[in-house]
Amino acid sequence: MTMDFKEFRESLTTSDRGKVVDSLLAVELGLDVYSTYWQAHQDMAKAGIVDEKELVVGFLTTVGEEVGFSEVDFDKILAQPA
Repeated sequence: MTMDFKEFRESLTTSDRGKVVDSLLAVELGLDVYSTYWQAHQDMAKAGIVDEKELVVGFLTTVGEEVGFSEVDFDKILAQPA
């Protein structure tokens, strides 16, 4: 699975929850760091360090721990009026 950063973000933002995750990552990390993390995770998958089948989930878990997703109540965010 080779997906560049733009493709990854497009696939992530197909759902409302994904849009929230993407926005949080973009704000918390900045697009340059966000992109670098994605590329590093892809490189690890290519080297066999990360299971390529679990690339997206593994990436979101790793980065989520970095920015503190465990503290985010996605349902509460999604319930807010646009």
